[in-house]
Parts: sequence; structure tokens; C-alpha cells
Amino acid sequence: MLLLAALNVVVMRGSVVGALSEITQATDRIATGDIKSEVPHRGRHDEIGHLARAVQNFRDAVARIFELEELELGTAHARDAARTERDKFNDKYQAKKWQLSAAINSMPQGLIMLDGKAGVVAMNANYRRIYNLPETIQAGSTLEDILQHRVKSGLFSGDVAKYVSAVLDRIARREPATS
Repeated sequence: MLLLAALNVVVMRGSVVGALSEITQATDRIATGDIKSEVPHRGRHDEIGHLARAVQNFRDAVARIFELEELELGTAHARDAARTERDKFNDKYQAKKWQLSAAINSMPQGLIMLDGKAGVVAMNANYRRIYNLPETIQAGSTLEDILQHRVKSGLFSGDVAKYVSAVLDRIARREPATS
């Protein structure tokens, strides 16, 4: 009986305790971040095999989390780089806009710039003074707004719609800018 008990202990130790110890070591390696090592005993068809496959699935999930964190970190770096680039571009844009505004406002002539729909893009103070325009007419206003004000002021007696239409026709016939 004692011999059978000793034999039972040896078999249990070899097939169960040893396997559990190896799986525990694999779990410890995963816990320390080693997600590349294999989990032993996954091929067994008993409870030890089920446990080993569960630990392997856990290891795969941890590996996927690490991948996603690296991807997120890379995405965050890319996003931050894009924001930095956008901010640099915006700073350059604002500087150029300021320079253009300064140049337009320092011109002794009256100057107005219209877009393709006869909307005011830029106007200098001399243009505003020459045509006695109120501060409410500014970039974003339309040529029609300016002409309506000039009609009310007695400085324009033509047909506003016809005049705007003629300007739009001239704008439409212009050659597109080439770079």
C-alpha cells in the first residue's frame, strides 16, 4: 500500500504538479511583460490542457493590448505632429494675412478685392473713405451691399442688379490663375 501511495505521489507530481508549476511560471512571465514565450501543455486533453489554453488566450489578449497601446501611442504622436504642423501653418498664415492687410491699408489708392461671387475679400481704409462707407461694410459684405449704400448716399444712380451682373460676368470671363 505504501508503495502504491508513493507511486501515486510520483505520478501526480509528474503529471499534475509539475505541469501546474510550468503553467504558473508561464503566467509569471506574462505578468512581467514577456508575451512572446509559449505556454506549455496546451496540447493536453485534460484539465491541465484547458488551463494552459486559457493562459495562452490570456497571453494573446495581453499581446493585443500591447499592440493597441503601441498603435495608439503612434497615432497620438502622429496626431500631435499634425497639430504642430497645423499650428505652424496657421502662424505663417496669420503672419502673411497681417502683412497683406498692412500692405493693403498702407496704399494711398482705394482698394477693394472681390471673390468670384462679388463678395468683399479685402478693402482698405482709403476705399472706405473715398466712398464714405460705414464700418458695417467690410470683408464678408457684398458688392451689392456697397452699391445699395452708395444709392442711399446719392453716390450711385445706376441699376444695382445690372451693375453687379456685369461685374460677375467680367469675373466669370477671367482666366483662372495658373501656378
